[in-house]
Amino acid sequence: MRTSFRAALYSRVSTTDQNAKRQVDEMRQFVEARGWRVVAEETDAMSGAKDKRPGLDRVMAMARARKCDVIVVQALDRFTRSIRHFVVTIAELEALGVAFVSTSQGFDSTTPMGKFAMTILASVAELERAMIRERILSGMAKARRDGKRVGRAPKVVELAKLRKLVAANTSIWEMSRQLKCSRTAVRFALKQSYKAPKR
Repeated sequence: MRTSFRAALYSRVSTTDQNAKRQVDEMRQFVEARGWRVVAEETDAMSGAKDKRPGLDRVMAMARARKCDVIVVQALDRFTRSIRHFVVTIAELEALGVAFVSTSQGFDSTTPMGKFAMTILASVAELERAMIRERILSGMAKARRDGKRVGRAPKVVELAKLRKLVAANTSIWEMSRQLKCSRTAVRFALKQSYKAPKR
């Protein structure tokens, strides 16, 4: 087994009142037992649902810059927001040639069994995406059969303002900017009350 891995450790606690020491100690022991070298330790004190986590961003920046060979976490829920986020991130790390380890859950892409477990998880996530998409399409088809509108309703355009803009010979692009709506919404409103100007 390769023993020259540069390991970046990442931990997360839910609030600033909590301490990441237990997570960090467990990761350090794991890395030491493997004979790896710690090159970074990053901790975030915030909810895992947050899109932006500075510590995680720095760890991922190290991976993209090839400044580490493996990212180590104590548990998946410390690292990822969802299965989908995990699968996407692991795919990026794999493309970068950076391994991933969760010390308490057996996810270890430096071993054949760990890679196999991650492949199964990725397959489950793909199946979940396919099933969600199928349910959405089925629901949309049923709504159309029932005569219901599918998709977002068009933005309501203020006709008084629209008439003033038409009278001023304003272009459709400028109308959309002033009315703060899309050009499609402007054209739709024009069709309801005017013959659309040719611009």
